[in-house]
Amino acid sequence: MVLRTLDAKLARAEKPTYLLQLCFYSDGITAVQGTRPEHMHVFLGVGEKRTLPYDDFAAYYRRVRSRFESVVASPVATEPYPVDQCALCEFHGVCKDRWRAEDSLVLVAGARRAQVVRLRDAGLPTLMALEQARPGTTLQHVAPHAF
Repeated sequence: MVLRTLDAKLARAEKPTYLLQLCFYSDGITAVQGTRPEHMHVFLGVGEKRTLPYDDFAAYYRRVRSRFESVVASPVATEPYPVDQCALCEFHGVCKDRWRAEDSLVLVAGARRAQVVRLRDAGLPTLMALEQARPGTTLQHVAPHAF
């Protein structure tokens, strides 16, 4: 019996994310039926079918999946940081509320991410701590005029 993994996409060419998705489907088929499909197929929006050997992408897929699973198992704390696209994001209000509640250094006008990290590393994790820093304080990798 020939097992096949098939997917259809509207795109004109296959993309790396499609390959990962097809590998994931192939692993699912293997788990259920006990036999791994040799080939994966993607039907593209331009009417073409691309056939891809599973073995050509299996090692890459296993590496990506392993890294994904390790991140999920031990999540790293994240935090919002302002970027140019914030004005377009539906969560911008949530982020602003968090920055205010945490007295975050991202609220310093014109502060770059690297400067925020340096201030935190120097023991100045909040706006209040920054305000209370002694005059003449020097920080490594922060220009005195910027501080």
